[in-house]
Amino acid sequence: MATNTTTPADWELRFRAARVSLPDWAHDAPDRSLYVSNSTGTFELFAWDRATGSTRQVTARGYSAGCEVGRTLSVVGTSTDNGSTVHVVRRDGASLLYASEHDADVAGLSRDDRLVLLEHAEHGDSRHRALRVLTVDGEVVGELWDGPGLGLHGVGFSPADGRVLALHEQSGRPTPLLWDPVTGQVDRLDIALDGDLSADWLADGSA
Repeated sequence: MATNTTTPADWELRFRAARVSLPDWAHDAPDRSLYVSNSTGTFELFAWDRATGSTRQVTARGYSAGCEVGRTLSVVGTSTDNGSTVHVVRRDGASLLYASEHDADVAGLSRDDRLVLLEHAEHGDSRHRALRVLTVDGEVVGELWDGPGLGLHGVGFSPADGRVLALHEQSGRPTPLLWDPVTGQVDRLDIALDGDLSADWLADGSA
């Protein structure tokens, strides 16, 4: 029986090609980074040392639920059919920071590697999430929730302090807010622009 050795068409190869995310690198060691790829057949997290060119797979059968790379540690979220977990990964090993039967994602890590920002669906609505800030040792610093049917999306911590930039839905569209999880103060920014909005910090945290 003849064997079919026909080479797949270019359009077919394009859909079969492995997907690779943009890397997330350590702030003070940009040669060390993490990225997500499905080169093994499932989406997994990989470490990439650009100085040596080496890569290694660091998860197995874990669905990504956010990843933040700091100066001294990383915070990695994973999701399975049983719920979500978040681990703090240091040179000497990993420790469990958070676990829930509900969906959750890592949304930020403070510049000093002390605070972690989570989006979670503990209220039972994966579409409209709440925010929580924890220390890397698991102490709850602050909670923010806009109520049923209103979601919050964490953008990240200020590079200068512990304030959080997030998007809220109280105005009927994504709109930025600033939240101090220690004092609880929330400033919902009045942006006179049409359409959906996104936001980010300047590198020095001044705006």
